[in-house]
Amino acid sequence: MASQPPSDSRLVKGFATGGATIDEPLTRGERISSFRGHRNDGVNVTMHCLADDAKAREVQNFLDGARQLASASRVRPLEGVVEVIAVVPNERIYIALGGVAGTMSDIPILGWGVEDTLTFFRHLCRAVQRVHKAGLVHGCMQPGNVLLDDDLKPRLADVGCLVIDDSYDGPSDMKHDYATFAAREVRLGERPGPRSDIFSLGRLLKFALLGETPAHDDSDVPRLDAMSDLPAGLVRITRRATLREPNKRYASIDAMLLDLERWRDHHVVGIAHPEGREGSPDDSGRYGAVDGEEHPIERSGTTERPPAPAPSGTGAAAPAAASKEGPASTPPPPIPATYVGAAVDDAEVDPLSPLQVRLFGGLGIALLVGAIVFAYQTGVPTVAAAICAVVGAVGASLLIPPVGNPVISRFFSALILGLMTWFLDPVPQVALAGRRAMVERGAPQARGQSLVNLRNRGWRDFGKLDLSGADLSRLQLGGLRFDLASFRAARCVGTDLSASTFDGTDVTGADFSEANLSGADTARMRGWLKSRCSEETVMPRGWLCDPETLGPRADNDLAATPNAL
Repeated sequence: MASQPPSDSRLVKGFATGGATIDEPLTRGERISSFRGHRNDGVNVTMHCLADDAKAREVQNFLDGARQLASASRVRPLEGVVEVIAVVPNERIYIALGGVAGTMSDIPILGWGVEDTLTFFRHLCRAVQRVHKAGLVHGCMQPGNVLLDDDLKPRLADVGCLVIDDSYDGPSDMKHDYATFAAREVRLGERPGPRSDIFSLGRLLKFALLGETPAHDDSDVPRLDAMSDLPAGLVRITRRATLREPNKRYASIDAMLLDLERWRDHHVVGIAHPEGREGSPDDSGRYGAVDGEEHPIERSGTTERPPAPAPSGTGAAAPAAASKEGPASTPPPPIPATYVGAAVDDAEVDPLSPLQVRLFGGLGIALLVGAIVFAYQTGVPTVAAAICAVVGAVGASLLIPPVGNPVISRFFSALILGLMTWFLDPVPQVALAGRRAMVERGAPQARGQSLVNLRNRGWRDFGKLDLSGADLSRLQLGGLRFDLASFRAARCVGTDLSASTFDGTDVTGADFSEANLSGADTARMRGWLKSRCSEETVMPRGWLCDPETLGPRADNDLAATPNAL
């Protein structure tokens, strides 16, 4: 009997399922709860469970999302996204590889400045970008399903696992813990798309910068008054990402990332509110611009807002670093080494998404297998089949995991497999195996008909085939090559074999009664004198059919050969 989905009371330390055991809670959500755990071999995992009261469509969507993510990351895990290693349908749980330090909800207590927060957020955007390239959509991001790995980088969970509109209790779309972060169209039951994820990213950016859950805002153009003390460029980026109409938001993660790289130039990023300007009037000075740095956002170090000046008359000394050119700043505390040189993170990103790898790799395998099967079924090696085999091998090379630079690795994999297939040329060998299967097996008459079918397809070389015992009577087989074949005890009554070659062919016991052997070379036949003929047989030059023995008899000295015996 199948086990029932675990209730919250069961989701405690020691609960085991799917080869993993819960260690401690990570997040408790209204729909999905997450737990730290470990596999039986001691490897750290996270376990994600859907609520007990989930409706049937929620359950199906949760399981489908987990399975799709597991499939998308099977060839190569998506960087910044959890790697699903097991799905437990009866318990509504999926298990992902790796330990975590916390979730995005912990960012406010980490004390990051704007620079470090943006570095983290760009990592998150790139993770979502990889999800989209894999042909998936998250649908409902919120701080609880953005996990922090041991290097405090984001690891996105619950991709495609929620149906928001089905999980509400009552008519209000504000009763769900995802409501603040889910796009309006998703809350109203529409199918989420990439721009729905961009809305969630905008809300997560606001959360990361403010350190508190954003107030709900479904206006056409959000005012974002709570961000009035933040740089205008970041306010405008957040606003464009969270516009009510999906087609007015950023068209892609690429466009949003571009604005995040140039956020200090607030005149060219995002969108302004029609009622006036907002945000800090001095983006560069207040938030730590560094003269001469090409990419100040990616530099090592944390930019903190300067402390408020001491009240007049307190006698507090001015900071030593203060100058006439601007306020002093406190020494930045170090940040994790993972953020140094973040711009290099995508230097070796595979240009093909996992979905594209599976699609093109699968097509390559299908093309290669198709060429092989075609050659075997027809028994005829064609140039088209050989080309298809090479192209298929090149496509199948995409399924080989790249090593180092993905572009270079995939190029050499394709080159090596393509050349190997070209030089080995498996199509003729497979076609030969196909011909043998057709003419060497089955009933005697069927074997003869298979020979005719191959001839009708244009094939002329039937060397090395075993036609022993085949019934080839009355067939038109003239002009073919039967070198090194076997005609032992074959029935060739009335068969047209004119101008055919029999170099090294064994015709012992073959019946050539009424057959046409004109032009056939008997000099290299084996067992020719042990075959049968009749008065109506058109014998080769230099031979007669002996009426008494009904076997070949030399007509003159031109016929005798050592191989005839």
